[in-house]
Amino acid sequence: MTWPNMSPSASMSGSSSDTSSSSCYSSFTSARSDLNSSNSSDMGTPVRRRGFAVSANTAPSMKKDLKTDLSGHMYQNVSVEDFVTHIWGLDSTIVKAIMDSKISAPPDPLQQYREVLNERNSHETKLHEPFREISDQLLLDVCALPQLNGSGTTTCFWDGKGSKVLKAEFTSRKPDLLRAWLPLPEKMTWELCKGPLEFKRHFDEKMSKLNTSSTAALPPIGEENEQQDTCAPEPPSIADLGASLHTSKVSPDNATAGEKKPNATRSKRARLSKSRQSVNENTAGGSHQESSVQTNSQSSKKRSLEEVDVSNVPSSSKRRRKEGRITNEELQLATYALECLGCLGRNYVTGIFIDRFTVSVWYYDRVAVIRSVGFNLDTPEGIKHLALCLFALDQCSMQQAGFDPHIRRFTPPADPKTPITESCIETLDRATTMENGQLCFRFPKKPTDDRPDFVFQITEVLFSYRAIVGRGTLVAATRVYILNECLYRDHYAIKLSWQYSVRKSEGDILTKLRKALPYWKRHLPDSLFSAEYTADELGIPLSKMELQEPENAAKIQGRNLHVLVSRRYSKLWQAKSIEEFERAFLDCLECHYHAYHTGRVLHRDISENNLMIWQPPDETKREPDEQDLSVEAVVEKASKKSKTTESHGVLNDFDMASEVGEDGQLLVSAAHHRTGTLPFMARDLLQPVPADGLALKHLYRHDLESFLYILVWAAIHYDLNKQHRRSTPKSLQSWLNPDHAHDSKASFINRLARYTEVRSHRRPEYETLWKKWIDPLCMLLFKAELDEGAH
Repeated sequence: MTWPNMSPSASMSGSSSDTSSSSCYSSFTSARSDLNSSNSSDMGTPVRRRGFAVSANTAPSMKKDLKTDLSGHMYQNVSVEDFVTHIWGLDSTIVKAIMDSKISAPPDPLQQYREVLNERNSHETKLHEPFREISDQLLLDVCALPQLNGSGTTTCFWDGKGSKVLKAEFTSRKPDLLRAWLPLPEKMTWELCKGPLEFKRHFDEKMSKLNTSSTAALPPIGEENEQQDTCAPEPPSIADLGASLHTSKVSPDNATAGEKKPNATRSKRARLSKSRQSVNENTAGGSHQESSVQTNSQSSKKRSLEEVDVSNVPSSSKRRRKEGRITNEELQLATYALECLGCLGRNYVTGIFIDRFTVSVWYYDRVAVIRSVGFNLDTPEGIKHLALCLFALDQCSMQQAGFDPHIRRFTPPADPKTPITESCIETLDRATTMENGQLCFRFPKKPTDDRPDFVFQITEVLFSYRAIVGRGTLVAATRVYILNECLYRDHYAIKLSWQYSVRKSEGDILTKLRKALPYWKRHLPDSLFSAEYTADELGIPLSKMELQEPENAAKIQGRNLHVLVSRRYSKLWQAKSIEEFERAFLDCLECHYHAYHTGRVLHRDISENNLMIWQPPDETKREPDEQDLSVEAVVEKASKKSKTTESHGVLNDFDMASEVGEDGQLLVSAAHHRTGTLPFMARDLLQPVPADGLALKHLYRHDLESFLYILVWAAIHYDLNKQHRRSTPKSLQSWLNPDHAHDSKASFINRLARYTEVRSHRRPEYETLWKKWIDPLCMLLFKAELDEGAH
């Protein structure tokens, strides 16, 4: 059994190569021939397997994924002065004026703050009120300085008291404090947050005796955390429970809270003595150190969250791993940053972390994380640093707070026949929600541009990237206007993604392919607008700061913002029939074949979200600019937009694609990471990285294998009658786990029992498709591996 005839005649294809009905099928049969291709670092996978997505199920799993996401991408020990100057844009003369002033904390709220810390059963939310009182007074004192000419505050704290839930794209969170613009909205959202704050309170009876009514500094935060790790452990993850099965010796320092551990008590006494000694050494600013391990109450084995991520490159020392480590408490602030970055038009996020008296300020963008040195609130110097940070966050502009400078408030005219003008577009001085389509993007025209002055009204966010570091892709539905004209296009989508600065833009790749494949261009995205903006052009602080590279991390590469506006297409599961699904799938497969062999471009990210369908518009449903046309005129206009009224497949999302040289090798680019979407990635790309740090480069056959997994996935998940995706059965959930996906897919191909189990979940409408496509392809791969094993 072979694939059905998928190729048009040579005269229709416009390709110089002679294609036949067996062209794609023969690609599968010969796919194993390049198994022994030489490895290359040019297109290899990273030495550290990064998280594919941040889990939204539970807080512990979300933090574990964020730990993997941020590992090796953290700059630390940046001075507070440099942070407020380079990130929040505070003038250096104002920084000096605040630090030279005699500003001090109000004594009563500060004493209340101390008392809450010393109460055994008090919740950390009780710290909010005294902290807010301290902060409000400090801001009043700063604004009263002669150098500031009577400046006033523009923001205040939204206090969730740890109980108010903010629903978001990824999960529901209960943040501590959020800094937001005045006046506060009736309903707070992550879109309106200027900067989040996270409190962490660890109670320790012995340590509380040190913190009396005096203003003595507390011990360094790292030593304090080391003592308290076992007091309130988080629920263990599945990975932690699995690790406990392999431990055979319990060390005293890692015993659970209920066990007797005299050695640990002696160790605590030693640390306490050391802490008392450090009081006089750290009064200037509160050293910001952390314990080097994360203790799990269910396991005797020390393991940090970073170690959950499998890496084959040994660390040079435990001390170096410690330096770049993020504590589990600090990851709570990172979850807030993730929610903010998931909102429309956010390039980076800043926040404040408070652990008892030690405070640090944080910065998160798509390249890395910056953490300042810690400073101590219970010292005069630390209070001035807090005043400095609060004032800088209050006074910084939207762009300095991390919002995209191209986003605007949009007020379309009530009459759709009225052209939009400059009066419809307003520069934002504070964040707003995108409800009722009141936000738009307006990108500046460069001197070489001959395009119209587009305005992209945002109507709905369709997709948001589930991680901090990385592409940060966001896709939104948009209506397209041209300045001084009426609505120009509807049913379009805008995609914003952060690509490596050396990578060729998706718009340029599509231009090349549409020129090389004139017949197949209707199976490629119909782009209306594309642009690229550097980090410098967007005012990204990280691109201008001189920072020391993190320990044990590959060189951190810069990223640029790529913008692409194209027609909005339907998903595969929105096919109206099994016949439409098959036709769209084959169109995408054949387009992929020609893109590689004729267009010399390899896609490298074949997934269910990138195989799409163009469906003809409803002829009776008129767009806003067609309201004055008759039905006949609308039908005639629609027919001119497309040469056919039949739906067809569109191979979408070429932002990870690479060009292919004349020798068949991928051209050198910045793609040093494995690419693909986990459940659809080829097995070779899911194998552990070898000891030499090099892995198989992405090949044409890897994309073909992804097409097969999409078929299996669709036959089980897609309910075409209701046009939605069903939940994933247990037999396929391992495909979503980076630790098990490779072995699970291998057993699916090589073990009949496993194959039969997966097949039993297929929906009835896919039975014929499974027999004519999936069965023969899986048998083909099985035979190929048998032949390979025989040799």
